[in-house]
Amino acid sequence: MFKFLHLQNSFFHGMILLVFCSLFSCQDDHSADAKKEFQKNQTIAFSKNLEVIIGNKVTLTPTAEEKVSNWQEFLNVKTEVGNMKEFTIRDMVQNARNLNEIMKGMETTVPEELKTKPVLTRIAVLKSLTGMLEQLSRDPSAKANDIKKLAEEIPPAFENLKIQINESYRKGLEDFRVESEKDLEPVLAPILKSGSIIQKPGK
Repeated sequence: MFKFLHLQNSFFHGMILLVFCSLFSCQDDHSADAKKEFQKNQTIAFSKNLEVIIGNKVTLTPTAEEKVSNWQEFLNVKTEVGNMKEFTIRDMVQNARNLNEIMKGMETTVPEELKTKPVLTRIAVLKSLTGMLEQLSRDPSAKANDIKKLAEEIPPAFENLKIQINESYRKGLEDFRVESEKDLEPVLAPILKSGSIIQKPGK
């Protein structure tokens, strides 16, 4: 009798163990399937292209273009930002660190005539965006859509920087004209008071 009860208990424990093993096996299979599905979706998501939309593309004025022609770090950023329209999200992740380093280089080499608050503010915005992008690209759990949205803010921010560069050199020219006109005022004052010194024919 005792032996029979012992066999029953053993059989009962064995059945419980079998049920638990089956449950864990199902859970493992489910987790593996879910992981595969997640990886598949991530692969598809990261292979999508960025959607770089710029409302009004800014062209540097001839003066600004000439002035920044020797600012190599600015030209490097211009090239990298221009390339982004061909990037997939995965390309952006792989290039995030490089872009942030180039942006830092631009920040530390700003020409003296461009060290104005509007220009420096625009550069700070760009550096902040690329810094956040680099951090996000290092996060293995980062979502492709979050990286995409952040990356797509960079090209318009660069266009805003170009606006301020144009403004800086335009204001510089206007200041030069104002100063020139002030220098001429003592010379022109007698002429302006007496009227035109050019006599019309026949008078």
